[in-house]
Amino acid sequence: MKMNINLSNEDLIFIAEQVAERLIFNQNKEYGDIYFAMQLTGLSKASIYSKVCNRTIPFSKNGKLWFSKKDLEKWMMSNRVDCDDDITKYLK
Repeated sequence: MKMNINLSNEDLIFIAEQVAERLIFNQNKEYGDIYFAMQLTGLSKASIYSKVCNRTIPFSKNGKLWFSKKDLEKWMMSNRVDCDDDITKYLK
């Protein structure tokens, strides 16, 4: 479904500034909400909620969901796959 939205240049600039502000703000945070987790992992909101329900992603819940940057980075690297060079080193 295609929607036709008319925005002025000022509106587009405002939106771009808000997005940039949020991205910069989130880079310096140690903890954040679902949007923080989405930005850090590159996963969709639905994917993160699914992983929370299945308890396959680290999170805390205190009224709402919270995610730790350190825990998410560790989780993202936990399924590292060795490349051929790494495998060759182990065989020697």
